[in-house]
Amino acid sequence: MFPEIDYTMPSEVLEKLMDPAKISTQCLNIFLGPPTNLGEAMWICSEDLKSILDFQEKISSIIRFNNNASYDFVADYIRNGQEQINGIVSVDKEKLNFSDMSHKLLLSIEFKDFELYATTLYLKEDIEWKGEPSKKPDPARCLKLLQTSQVANKNPDIFCVFFQRSDITMKMTLKGFQARMAVELYANKINIRMQAVHVALTNSNLATFNPKKLEIDAKILFSLKIQVRMVYFRVRRHYINQVREGILTKTSFAYKLEFLKKKVVNKVCNDLDICKRALLYCIDKGYLSLRGKRERFAWDLMNPYHRLMGKINIRIAIPAEESRGKRILNVVTKIKKTFDYYAEKVSETAQGQIPNFYTIRKAYNSIIVMRDITKVYKKFDELTLFCKADVKSASLNIKRKISFLSYAGDNDIFFEYLGFIRDFQFTKKD
Repeated sequence: MFPEIDYTMPSEVLEKLMDPAKISTQCLNIFLGPPTNLGEAMWICSEDLKSILDFQEKISSIIRFNNNASYDFVADYIRNGQEQINGIVSVDKEKLNFSDMSHKLLLSIEFKDFELYATTLYLKEDIEWKGEPSKKPDPARCLKLLQTSQVANKNPDIFCVFFQRSDITMKMTLKGFQARMAVELYANKINIRMQAVHVALTNSNLATFNPKKLEIDAKILFSLKIQVRMVYFRVRRHYINQVREGILTKTSFAYKLEFLKKKVVNKVCNDLDICKRALLYCIDKGYLSLRGKRERFAWDLMNPYHRLMGKINIRIAIPAEESRGKRILNVVTKIKKTFDYYAEKVSETAQGQIPNFYTIRKAYNSIIVMRDITKVYKKFDELTLFCKADVKSASLNIKRKISFLSYAGDNDIFFEYLGFIRDFQFTKKD
């Protein structure tokens, strides 16, 4: 809920529906600009759920189609952290252009030369402003892109929004909240095009790898992971609507989702075997989450920490089709009900790097096994009491040793012997 938005529903809608609880299932809202007032939105309502869902699908497909077309908006270009230039930003399928109000082209960069992705600055970072302090733009109105050639210099291209999208007269000023919403919309428009370019480049690069062995930095796969999530959740939403309409049962829904994962991966990879095996490995190991729960911000395209993600090498050896190793691999993966691959264990995040999914999951598991669900912990230090004070039963001993295993990562052959010695020491009374 945004305090800046007026959520008061139009009286006509309330009179028609009578029950406000039905609005989420019987109405669609369409805004022509930043959403600030529900009374200014276009309301489309129907008591027939199927009609509403079908109309939503059609509107969404039209929007996705138009996202491929060129898009322009009025913005100020912040050059060298001290100069503010009024102009128009134009984005097409492959590049971004900026021209001043006299139509002089000042910037023209292909999306393949940008780092992934465009991000808004609101609540993320400040602008390094070198000019007069009173003229410094509000970061909440701005978005930034970083050229690959400028990574070492940390010199991003920043665009700030003050006026309506097509207001070349610069008289229709946007309020702070409206500008925030507009900047987020513009960043998404840029990222959609940037995403398409980088997916094509990644597939092209992967096609040059040895098809019998894959050893790459998982960062190369990042744009493909994003694309898998975009397609997967769009189709999943369609299946969810079918469940709501009674067309699909929950059992059929679960089966379709499992089939959908492989289908989407095949589509994103253009049936490139190396790409498919790498992405299926990431799905199976949790490096590409498709749960759709508690992962919105971690996978958001504007997450500023994506660029700092630690290096993860993925090595997938593919035995010859007629070899004994290939036949054994097929049997094992069928029994395990997992994807067909062989891969070495992924290393943890190195010191100073942004934690990868393996490290984060390991930390969560460590805390879970240490936590007593009957207790309320007010400080993190209280968890450490589990190591000594709570060792009073065989089940707690086992639980504690499992937590030590999660720290170690690997099962040491001497762990059991040392574990009993440690138990004896912890439970020994002075």
